[in-house]
Amino acid sequence: MRLIVLQAAAVLLSSFLESALIEMSHKDENGMKQSQIAPAFYFSYAYMKGRKIGIIKPNRYLNERLIGNPTIGQGIVSKQTPMLVRPKPWTSWNEGGYWYTREEVMRTRELEQRTYLKEACDRNQMDTVFQGLDILGETCWTINRKVFDTVLNVWNSGEALADIPPQVSQLKYPPEPVATKWDVDARMRWMKECKQVSRLIQNAHSQRCDINYKMDIARAVKRPFLFYC
Repeated sequence: MRLIVLQAAAVLLSSFLESALIEMSHKDENGMKQSQIAPAFYFSYAYMKGRKIGIIKPNRYLNERLIGNPTIGQGIVSKQTPMLVRPKPWTSWNEGGYWYTREEVMRTRELEQRTYLKEACDRNQMDTVFQGLDILGETCWTINRKVFDTVLNVWNSGEALADIPPQVSQLKYPPEPVATKWDVDARMRWMKECKQVSRLIQNAHSQRCDINYKMDIARAVKRPFLFYC
């Protein structure tokens, strides 16, 4: 029985490797886009504790996309999704908005921030803020399908447009100073420039993750309904 299961698994795995394809594209020296279809995964071998075992590895192009950016439609789960009913009016720092999930009116990271927030609420200094949030929460909205499709096309192209960073960063790290190897000031400047480039790359990646998160929610609610909150 075990042999039959292994044989069936081998057939299914072989079919998966043959059918899983990915389009690899790049721009040549003339700026023209070139593309080709290649297997998304391939079979290889590796040694583990002295034993040779078979492994399935992703295509290098696919691996870069998976590491660099999550893809829209991967099933992001969010507990703070849009509502079909009017949100609960805000009455306290942690009472309002969602009906069955308790949320805080402001994101806090430290105990001191939460203490100030509670004290301001106890002194009725948050009433104007609560009223403004209630007005915003009662304003219904819906997904603009044309805008959604346009943003989705830009996202899938991997190009930069407006506030959407490119899929592959065009930023390059400055070359390490060689002639001034023992020049401490030059090396410190080089390290500072590398940190700045690294920070910009991380910010762009974080921004793409944020856009991907919002687009995935928009995909899930792009029905002809009116939403709140």
